[in-house]
Amino acid sequence: MKHSRITLLIVDDHEVVRQGLRTLLELEPDFHVIGEASSAEEAVTQTARLHPRVVLLDIKLHGGSGITACRQILAATPATRILMLTSFSDDTMVVDAVQSGAHGYALKDVRTHDLIHAIRTVASGLGYLDPRVAQQTLHWIRHRTQTGSGTSPDRLTRLSPQERAILPLLAEGKT
Repeated sequence: MKHSRITLLIVDDHEVVRQGLRTLLELEPDFHVIGEASSAEEAVTQTARLHPRVVLLDIKLHGGSGITACRQILAATPATRILMLTSFSDDTMVVDAVQSGAHGYALKDVRTHDLIHAIRTVASGLGYLDPRVAQQTLHWIRHRTQTGSGTSPDRLTRLSPQERAILPLLAEGKT
């Protein structure tokens, strides 16, 4: 059975990162990098123009955040799948990314095999959470749930009951 190619848009404010990812991902026969962007605004524009299946999106970008860009991309092109690819493993950023609609979250120091797996997982319609982030996020969720601590308003209270039920499962690495 032949699978359709996964079209990708790479969004990172560092040219060398974009070029490195393009070179690496183009080695996969089912991947096709159709564009790059270096800012949040450019990410939204390029996604609307190119309609990639998956956007690899950094959280920290020049001219705005990847979190905001994620919301804008999904509002304009809801079929797009977004995999956050970032060096930030902060719990609140992970939760913010999930709340913004991101379908996956991976750290930039991910092994090549794991990144390819993450992209294919997100492209297939499933969620992906880097196992290193999953463990600490699970601990964060448990701690905040047990102690009731948090900022005001607590980020977890803004989640729907279904989202609150799913987040710990994602943190355990389930799809």
